[in-house]
Amino acid sequence: MSLPWRAVARRPGNWTLPPRSGGPPYTTTFHEGPIRYTGIYSWVIKRHGDLLPKAIDLASSNSIILTNVQYGTSDLWTVLKQIMEIILAYGESIDRAEGQSFGSLIQRALEPAGKSSAMIMFELLRERETRELIERYSVGNAMEVLRSNILAEDRWRYSVLSRMNEWIYSLLAKIDEWLEIDPQVSLVEWGNDYVEHTHRIVEGLSNSMDWGRLDETIREMDEISSSLGVDLYDEISTLRNRRDNLPSEGDDNYEDDGSESSSTGSRNEGTNSLGQLDNMFASLLE
Repeated sequence: MSLPWRAVARRPGNWTLPPRSGGPPYTTTFHEGPIRYTGIYSWVIKRHGDLLPKAIDLASSNSIILTNVQYGTSDLWTVLKQIMEIILAYGESIDRAEGQSFGSLIQRALEPAGKSSAMIMFELLRERETRELIERYSVGNAMEVLRSNILAEDRWRYSVLSRMNEWIYSLLAKIDEWLEIDPQVSLVEWGNDYVEHTHRIVEGLSNSMDWGRLDETIREMDEISSSLGVDLYDEISTLRNRRDNLPSEGDDNYEDDGSESSSTGSRNEGTNSLGQLDNMFASLLE
């Protein structure tokens, strides 16, 4: 018997259906779409307390998880993020020894190796649930620790002009805004380095034909100069003139760069997906 269209709802729950021929009304339970990998999901509900310590042990021993997991790699920061998603999605089941190992992983992860790992930690600390989990197992001022470790990496801030290293100042500005650090403190600790860095940026982009990068750099300079209270008018004007004098077809590149959607995507990156987590657990069972 086919159910009426009203029985297929977007939210899980119960629905009372019309009576069968002459019989009383009956109730059926419906879900928001099928659960993928139902066998693995059911097994995980019963055994996640065993799998979670195994995942922590693998990460602690620097073992490589040979699997096509959600984020594509098995570096420390990716595995740590996945472990926290396991805890939040399936429940927390860690004994004291595993808790200490988990805390050690967090301490190591607060020393990022580059842009990707630094951004992962920043996003985890910016979200309340993951921040509380991190601070429960490591330090109570994890964002300050992350900031201090980034500032200690002089190789990122004092390197020659390189697009790979421009991200550091933008991230520091976001961290300082989140921590509500006085702009004058930021200026002393890293702002003057950024002002010097802008001179190299302008020189490196003086002949650039990349409309999107010029526009991105202009916006970054404008935001950071405003937050620090420093005058970068000449530098911004130079780049703006270069951008505005490029051929008009460069505008198409900007419209397609997805800057707004990518910003939204980064905040949604940590959204749990049972299907993806089930895939990861399937790999742990191999």
